[in-house]
Amino acid sequence: MNKWSSSLPYFLIVLIPYLILLVYTAYAYSQSPDSLAHGLPKMVTWVPATVSVILPATYGVLLFGFREHLKSSLALILGLLMAIALLALTFII
Repeated sequence: MNKWSSSLPYFLIVLIPYLILLVYTAYAYSQSPDSLAHGLPKMVTWVPATVSVILPATYGVLLFGFREHLKSSLALILGLLMAIALLALTFII
């Protein structure tokens, strides 16, 4: 149980920016017209959020599956890099 409780704050570092990305994507989807530039459908707005689910999923597998092989400082650095990438993706949308 200690392994799970010590990994959860690290996982939240990546999960919270992903949830921000999802909320912002939903907002952008509701505000966008039915057709985007070059005739693309409105659903294309969800592509970055769908593809970026790989980051929290991979980080969760690393933290909860291979925690004994992952140093705490490395887990924090990886989490921060993934969080920055997700926040940058939010600003790109």
